[in-house]
Amino acid sequence: MRPPKYRDEWGTSQREGYTDIPAVDVEEVQARSRRRSQRTGFLEGFGGFLMVAAFCWATFLLATGTDVPTLMHKGIHSPIGLCVFGVLVSIVGRFFR
Repeated sequence: MRPPKYRDEWGTSQREGYTDIPAVDVEEVQARSRRRSQRTGFLEGFGGFLMVAAFCWATFLLATGTDVPTLMHKGIHSPIGLCVFGVLVSIVGRFFR
């Protein structure tokens, strides 16, 4: 049986519909969403922890009366050195697996 001739308002006699969406493999999409990241977040998390600890330590030292030049003069054995170490650990954890 032949479908009836369709007449639209523009006189083209064509019927345009939506394009067909290809079938999606549901199992593959679910498997892809279940895959874990290849890198570990331990080093990134530890670097973040070190940075937060450095900020807390610096706040404590500044609240107890340590002035900024003394804090800067301590070098690597200060909250600034700890924060730099935290940034480095976080970068290493980010780029190396």
